Amino acid sequence: FIFDGTEYVKTDALEIVDSFVGFYSLHSEGLNASSSLEGFNAATLGFQEKVTPIIDNVQYMLDTLQMDLYEQADTIEGGISGAIGQLDSFSSQSLEWQAEIYHYEAQELGFRAIRRSAVLAIFLASFAFGFLGLLCIIGTKTVCRKVVHMLQLTGVFSALLGTISLVSASVLLA
Repeated sequence: FIFDGTEYVKTDALEIVDSFVGFYSLHSEGLNASSSLEGFNAATLGFQEKVTPIIDNVQYMLDTLQMDLYEQADTIEGGISGAIGQLDSFSSQSLEWQAEIYHYEAQELGFRAIRRSAVLAIFLASFAFGFLGLLCIIGTKTVCRKVVHMLQLTGVFSALLGTISLVSASVLLA
């Protein structure tokens, strides 16, 4: 876990104290000769009095945090599991939506040619009626007079077919 191996705080401080002792044993003659023994002893005592309580407090704080995390491990793990479950659910739901979209796209592709052909046929029929009416206007025969009425009907028929083609194209898109 996070706080495994934090005992170095205490052990390193104890090693520093031990290094004072080691330094003294190696250099005691020099310390005595230079009259620095009192300063060295004061520094060693000061370290023990001032730094050791701080180290103990830091170690206690780390131990407390470690225990709090151990006690809350189940809660943290449950939260993580819940979040993973929600993400898995969202992922599967997204895949289902994607499959549904692909299904509807495939259906639309099947109707696309039919829809285009139907709309084109409606506009071609309207064009044919308009062309027949134009021929009747050019020709002045009596038979064509009946077709002039057809030209008037073509306007209504074109409007009707245009509306039907737009509605049918919209319905086939949906």
